Order: sequence, then C-alpha cells, then structure tokens
Amino acid sequence: MDRNRKGSSGPNRNARGRISFRLFIAILACWMIMPFALGGRIAQDAVPYLAAGHLAKHHPSEVYAARHGDLFDLRPGFRTAWCRSAPPGSNCDDLAVAFVATPPVIPLAMLLAATGDRPGMLLMQFGAAAMLSAGMWILWRRLAHRTPHAPQLLAASALLLTPMAMVPIGLGQTSPILFLSLCIGPNRKTTRGRVASAAAWAAACGLKVFPLALAPILLWRRHLRILGSGLGVLAGLSVLTLVLVHPSVWGDFVRTTLQLNGHTTTNPYNGAIDAFVARLFGPGDPGTSVALVARGVTVAGGAAVCWFGMRGTDDDTRWAAGYLALLLVTPLVWWHYVWVVIGAIGVVLAAQRRLGDRVLAILPVTAAISVAPSIPNGNGHSWPQVQAILLIAAAVVFCVLARRSARPRASVSPASAG
Repeated sequence: MDRNRKGSSGPNRNARGRISFRLFIAILACWMIMPFALGGRIAQDAVPYLAAGHLAKHHPSEVYAARHGDLFDLRPGFRTAWCRSAPPGSNCDDLAVAFVATPPVIPLAMLLAATGDRPGMLLMQFGAAAMLSAGMWILWRRLAHRTPHAPQLLAASALLLTPMAMVPIGLGQTSPILFLSLCIGPNRKTTRGRVASAAAWAAACGLKVFPLALAPILLWRRHLRILGSGLGVLAGLSVLTLVLVHPSVWGDFVRTTLQLNGHTTTNPYNGAIDAFVARLFGPGDPGTSVALVARGVTVAGGAAVCWFGMRGTDDDTRWAAGYLALLLVTPLVWWHYVWVVIGAIGVVLAAQRRLGDRVLAILPVTAAISVAPSIPNGNGHSWPQVQAILLIAAAVVFCVLARRSARPRASVSPASAG
C-alpha cells in the first residue's frame, strides 16, 4: 500500500479532508432518511415479502406464484394478498410482482409481515439504505487515506451515486446485500469481521441464490470459518422453514425459478449480457443457436474476469472478481444489481500497490456514468442495452485494474485457515 509523501500533508489538506468526510457522512444520512422522503411511493419489491409472509403458514401453495415464467403473471391468491399489503390506491395490475427468494427466507418474511404492512415496507427500505451506506463506509475506510484528494473523490462518488441509490431504496429491494457482501470481502482478521462476512454472504445466498457459487473461493482460500458459518445460517433457516411451512414450497421454488430463467430474454428490464447478445439477433425468444452463442459470450466474459481477477491478487479482489463474474453470467440482471460493479471497482482500487488521484478518479467517473440510467429506472423505465454495455465496459476496467494490482505468483503468501 502506498503512503502519501510527508510534504503533501498540511493544515489545508486536513481541513479539506474533514469537510469531505462530513459531506460524505451527510450524503449517507440522506440515503438513510430516503424511505421517509419517498413515503408516497410504493415499495414494489418489498410487498412480495409481506404477501409471502401472510400466505406461508396457511396457503403455502400460493407463495411462489409466478406463472408461465412471468414475474407479473401471478396466481390469484398471491395477487390478492399483494394488493392487500400494498398501500391503498396502488395499481396492482401493473405493479404486483412475484416472490422469488429462497425458502430459507420465508421465516424472515413471516416475521416481517407480523410487524404490519406499512412498517414492513419501511423496514425493507431502511434495510436497503443501511446496506448501501455500510458498503460505502467500508469503501471509505479502504480508500480515504490512499491519495491526497481521496476524501473529495469519495464524497463526489457518494453524491453521484445518490440517484442509483434511490432505485433499490425506493423499491425496498434486497439487492444491496450483494454490494455489502462484496465490500466486506472474506474478512477473517477479527471475529467480528468473520461474522459480518459470513452473515452478509449467507443473506446474499438466501435472497439471490447465485452467490452460492462463491463457496469454492472460500474453500480454495481456506476461509473455512466463514464458509461453515454461512452454510450453517442457511441450514438453520432451512430447518426452520421445514418446521413452519409445508415442504411443498421447495419444489414450487425450483419449478418457478427454472421457468423464470427460461424467459429472461423477453423481460424489458433485463440488462444481462445474455439477453443483450440475444437481442442483437432480433426481438422475441432466441433460437437454440442464438441462445448458445449468448451463453458462450457470457461464460467467456466471466472466465476472463476470473482469470485476471484471481491470479496473483489478494483475497478481497478475488471475492470481487467472483461477484462480478457471476453478474456477467447471470441470465437476469436488474439495474440495481449493478451496485456490484461499484463495489468491485472500489475494492480493486483499494488493492492497488500504487494509487494516485487519477486512477482513483475511476470511481467517481463510474458513479457519474450511473446517473443517466438511474433516472429512468427510478421512474419505472429501463435502458437494458445501455446497462449491458456499461457492464461489459466495467468488467474490462476491473480486469485492467486487477492485473495492475497483481503480484508475482511466487510472492503471494498462501491463505491461512479461516
């Protein structure tokens, strides 16, 4: 890690740093009060958790309600429960969406529903805000001391990311857990760090499924306590689900997930690379050959990120590379998933042996680029092609930075037991 020259510090720089820090904290505070600021807006992605929580005990067959691979084509019982949980006057016909989290999350959804519909929605929104704020705070801790103008660049990044933060906070989305888990990394230095890392990863697995594919990284780098604790949390919640809810929900989850994955390219909000490549050949469902080409492109992209991100780099960069690679190969990528890009860029910048203001400026530049797609997304519209192009560009930048941070393989010390 580089250190600033003694002569570069001084009263003026310290004063600017304090002002930037206060601005940074003020911006995160604004994120935390955003659920109140957006009070007149329905938390569209929080309501399915409330509906599932209400239905799980007595109507388990209605929990996984998506039909025909369409998130908006719902079974009548779930749609009714969704509309009852939504604020009065909500347009259920256009906004009602399915519950898609894994069965181990159902007990948590039941607990959320027990708090009441309005409090439950606020809790989901506050959860999104807290996870984004915590992830940004971790990036501050990693980067604020690294360059003369790092505090100013980080404060600018937080400000520019505010429109992007409004999307998952307003929706009551759970995707910020991906950003938080990536920013924490496989932290094993303290017991608190291992607990936070395991809890964030377990939550990401339960809510989004695909982070389970990161388990081999934990095993490879011998973060065994994090791996065991995370899997233990999931196992405990799975047992609780079996106790509280009819076992049929497991089969329903698998069935609806496979159906949803089979119709991702027709989703107008999907900015995945898979869908982007398929759309290049024309609208509608792609044929078998087009689908194979699209899948091949995504796998090649994910493999490239792993190749550059995991060879001779530190474990936090490897963890970030894993998350970013999964985002490239996942068939359904919403705009709020792109917070993974912000976290990955931040982590790989922190891994640089030599870091100057010009290189660190990549982070606020990335944040600035996020503003344009965030505004239409916050108003119910999407630019999936733009999103996919930005994802590809970010992967290239990450690969360059990861290679720049890599050390000769002989100098990389093996990880000790987690």
